Amino acid sequence: MNTKISILVPVYNVECYLPHCIDSVLSQDFENWELVLVDDGSTDGCPQICDEYAAKDQRIKVIHKANGGANSARFAGYKKAQGEYLIFMDADDWLLEGALNNLVAAIESDGGFDLVKSLVERVSETNERWIEHYSLENGVLEGEGKFFQVISGDSISPYLHSGIYRKELFSEEAFVYLEKYNISIGDDWINNYIIAPKVKRIKFISTPTYAYFLNTSSMMGSSVYGWEYYDRIKKCMAEVNHDMGIKKQSGITLESAMHELRFFFIPEVPFNWARFHEIQPIIVDGLKKGLKGNGTTLHKYLRFIRFGCLYYVYTILYRYTFMLLKLKGRKRKVLR
Repeated sequence: MNTKISILVPVYNVECYLPHCIDSVLSQDFENWELVLVDDGSTDGCPQICDEYAAKDQRIKVIHKANGGANSARFAGYKKAQGEYLIFMDADDWLLEGALNNLVAAIESDGGFDLVKSLVERVSETNERWIEHYSLENGVLEGEGKFFQVISGDSISPYLHSGIYRKELFSEEAFVYLEKYNISIGDDWINNYIIAPKVKRIKFISTPTYAYFLNTSSMMGSSVYGWEYYDRIKKCMAEVNHDMGIKKQSGITLESAMHELRFFFIPEVPFNWARFHEIQPIIVDGLKKGLKGNGTTLHKYLRFIRFGCLYYVYTILYRYTFMLLKLKGRKRKVLR
């Protein structure tokens, strides 16, 4: 019997959480899967845990490799995957009950879909739980270019772990781009962007299938969230667009200015006045032409960008509030 689903899990120093992740897969009613655990040079007990589980269940495959980061680990897992569909997991997260049955039933319904997006349950270290909601949570989206449109905004979850994908959507080139520019934050979005031209049919289900653990011990160091890192993302995307034959307007576009604006709200990144004065007139012009916010904190106060000092004060207040929440454990989680 051919393997239906390949579940790819990068593993790095998460020995306290890894068994729960693996057990959540083993407990699924749907049984035609393989679990590819990629030990990315762990220095704790993860290598042994992976091997012990693999010895008990032949559906569990283990790759041991030198540390190279989450994207490198996913790439190694992708090359070994035998399934028709791919599911991406973090090693400190877990699948919810019935997740595989729900995802397979959805992607194979109505003639089949290229990918299915589901809701994600977020879980804090104090076991607070809430569902992450987006404007597209139920229904079907069809047509060439539609996936481009939804991933460019905040209509759906940009994360790879929030659904199931046909394996044929991906190629080795997608992972190579990310390795070349050492992209570890924003890699989900870039992967979705690269596969977008191949996506013709998308289904959204309002059933949560994945639990995303806000693990403070796996938070990204602040050095990644800097202007130099953002410039690497821009260079990566420029090469992707060139190779995909997508012609982009030279200079700063409204779209890129809006993405760059997000960096002004990251607590660890200093406010950069030169960058602000560069993008301010572009966004102001967009506001004059009818640019509207999408409901997020970042966009609600776009009108303040006309007044540099006021906007500076607003970002400081936002950063301060975020840091207070961060001290209470509500941190962003990323993979190394």
